[in-house]
Amino acid sequence: MATVRIKRNDESINRFMAYSIYMDGTKVGSLANEGFLTVKVAPGRHTLYARIDWLKSPGLTFDISENETITYAVSGFRNVNLLVIALFLVVLYNTLRFLFNVESTFLLLLLVPALVVVLYFLTLGREKYLSIAAERTPPAARAVAPPNKDLPT
Repeated sequence: MATVRIKRNDESINRFMAYSIYMDGTKVGSLANEGFLTVKVAPGRHTLYARIDWLKSPGLTFDISENETITYAVSGFRNVNLLVIALFLVVLYNTLRFLFNVESTFLLLLLVPALVVVLYFLTLGREKYLSIAAERTPPAARAVAPPNKDLPT
């Protein structure tokens, strides 16, 4: 058997929602914020993806050998700032319109970026909201400095 480890880092967005993890089309578990999931699989080719509500990650196909352990990190929407800006624009629009009784068709332009972000994730970006990537280990520090070619030998 081989082992696939999936981890989820601390995220501010989707903090209270678990990601469903699928291996070869079958749900193998859920990941809470800062969670870890270990799945035993047969050696060979497998496909892994994560899902949250109607949003998901692109499928990641990988090969794994006998007794091998691979670690993947799953993460949410990377450009969370777009969602924060869209939310701010909606709040600003409603504040100006209802609290200060400002009526202007120009205010509707504030809602366009928010509407574009929402429509993107309802359609084209539905399968790109989450991402899965192989866990990268930092390169080992060099024990010996490379030779200096300027010095005579």
